[in-house]
Amino acid sequence: MRALLVHNPNSRKRLKTKEIDYIKKELSVEYTTDIFETLGRGSIKEYVSIHAKDYDLIIASGGDGTIHEAIIGILNSKKNPTLAIIPRGTMNDVAKCYKIPKNLKKCVKIIIKGNSIERNAYHVNDTYFLYGLAIGRYTSVSYRADKKKELGRLAYYFACIKDFFKSKATDVNINGINLKISQAFIIDNKYMAGYPIEAINDDSIHLKYILSKNRFIDTFKFLFFLLSKAKRHSNEIIGKDIKIDGKNICFTLDGERYITSHATINKLNNAIKIITGEQKEIII
Repeated sequence: MRALLVHNPNSRKRLKTKEIDYIKKELSVEYTTDIFETLGRGSIKEYVSIHAKDYDLIIASGGDGTIHEAIIGILNSKKNPTLAIIPRGTMNDVAKCYKIPKNLKKCVKIIIKGNSIERNAYHVNDTYFLYGLAIGRYTSVSYRADKKKELGRLAYYFACIKDFFKSKATDVNINGINLKISQAFIIDNKYMAGYPIEAINDDSIHLKYILSKNRFIDTFKFLFFLLSKAKRHSNEIIGKDIKIDGKNICFTLDGERYITSHATINKLNNAIKIITGEQKEIII
C-alpha cells in the first residue's frame, strides 16, 4: 500500500528530517511513503486533489489549516483515501476530536493500528469544510494572527484584541431571513477555539448565530456561548441545506478564509475516513 505525507516545512513545529525518516521507517511494514512539502497556500490541496487516487493513506502533518487543505484535496478526488493526522499546529482542534496525541511516536502507532471512522463533511459552493464554518467578530483570528511561529497561542489573543476594535456586525440573509449578526457558526466538532462544545449528531445542518447589539455586548455573549459549550446564548436555524447571502461575506472554513456573496451549504454524510486514537466509534 502507498501513503503520502504532506507537511509544512516552514511551520513553527515542523517535522524535522529525522522525524520524517522515523515515520517512513515505522510505516514501511505496511506502506511505501512519499513526501510532499507545501509550496505555499493551496499547494497541498492542489497536489492531493490530483494524486489522492494513487494512495491508500494521506497523512497531514501540521495545524488545522494544513489538515483543511488535505481534506479538500481528498474530497475533490475520485478516490477517497483514509486521512491520518500528525498535529503540529497551535490549537489542533481536529486532532483533539480524534484523540490524536502530540507525541510523534504515539501518533505513528495510532496510524499503524489504522482504526478509522467515517466522518461528515460540508460542501460550500466550490469548496468543502469538515468541522467548522464561521462568520463575524473574532472568526478571522485563525488566519489573521501575526507571528504564530514565534508567539504560538499568544498570537491569537493579540489578534482578538485587535479584532475587538476593528470588527463590525455583519448583515446577512440566511434562508430568507434578514439578520444583523455578531457571529454565525456551523460546528461539527467537539472543540471550538480550544473550548469543548456539545456535539450534534443528526442528518441536518445546525447553524447557530448571535444577534449583534454592540461590540461589548457581542463579546460577552460570545464568551458565554463558548463557556456554555455552544448550547446557550445563541439562536439556531436547522435545515437540510443552508443559504447565506450578503455583500462579500468573509467566511472562515476550518480556520481558512473564504469570501463570497452567496453560499449554499450541503451536508455530506460519511464523506471521509479519518484515523482515530479512540478504541470505539466517536459520535460527533
